[in-house]
Amino acid sequence: GKEIIFGSLRNGAWVTRRVSPAAGGPPEDVVDGFFRGDWITRANSTGTWIMSSMLASGLRLLDGERHTVMWQDTQPGNALPVFSPDGKFVSISYRETRDRDAIWVYDVATGSKRVAVRFPRQFHISFRANWVDDGRAFMINRVETTSHIVLFDRFWAGSKVPNK
Repeated sequence: GKEIIFGSLRNGAWVTRRVSPAAGGPPEDVVDGFFRGDWITRANSTGTWIMSSMLASGLRLLDGERHTVMWQDTQPGNALPVFSPDGKFVSISYRETRDRDAIWVYDVATGSKRVAVRFPRQFHISFRANWVDDGRAFMINRVETTSHIVLFDRFWAGSKVPNK
């Protein structure tokens, strides 16, 4: 909550920019290209990692302070990448076939990737594969032709339910 990062279209080209402090500091360019993803403080607290995905240029890890690309995978995708709770991995869903998506996991340190979940039948994911259960599971929004209503039971457990 101390800074804001966003994609900005400037003179026909996308740029990832940051405002610090979030209360109204001047915007600064971080790196060329659009931002769509996640941003965390590095585990050793010496800076930030920015994970961004673009349809044309794939997935990339950025060093938030040095304004450099640490690694990039050119696999095209338009889902939002998400850091694991410990910051060591990133999840992202990719369309593998016309009828099916899969969840991939990247090692932040090396950029190596593997399939975490491959679905046996038609399955499309909207938005992101978010880490839950302390990094042991994913929660996704499944896209189907039928609308679904989902109840999250005990969402406010342990705290007071806010006024409606």
